[in-house]
Amino acid sequence: MKKQPMPKGVRITAILLLAVVSLNALAAGYSFITDPSGNGLGISTAYLEPSAPFDTYFIPGLVLFCVIGIWGAAVAVMAFTQSRHYSFLVFAQGCILVVWIVIQLLMVTIFHPLHLVIGLSGLALMLLGWLINDKHLSW
Repeated sequence: MKKQPMPKGVRITAILLLAVVSLNALAAGYSFITDPSGNGLGISTAYLEPSAPFDTYFIPGLVLFCVIGIWGAAVAVMAFTQSRHYSFLVFAQGCILVVWIVIQLLMVTIFHPLHLVIGLSGLALMLLGWLINDKHLSW
């Protein structure tokens, strides 16, 4: 069966979602790196007690900045340029976001609506990556 062309909106939606999530991760990650107390974002280190393996937000900020921010921006660029296997990378970035949120929820003491937004963004990226692959490319 012949694959149908992918609707343009699917790739553009993935790029926009990646860009928004990445830019937010870069800003928040940078804030946590430069002020590990979390005060810059109005977050107390009390949220890390008692289950997180660290006392400050430096390590989570570093991971957020690099893995969600820088890598997510790179995936957005690869999707924009339609690099080889970019659909898999979009799907993988969605998986990374979902895992990030699950781990975060296991470590913090309170649920924030942003957890839901980022978790749903991850699921959406997984779906978009799958749709791009299914309609257009082969992994």
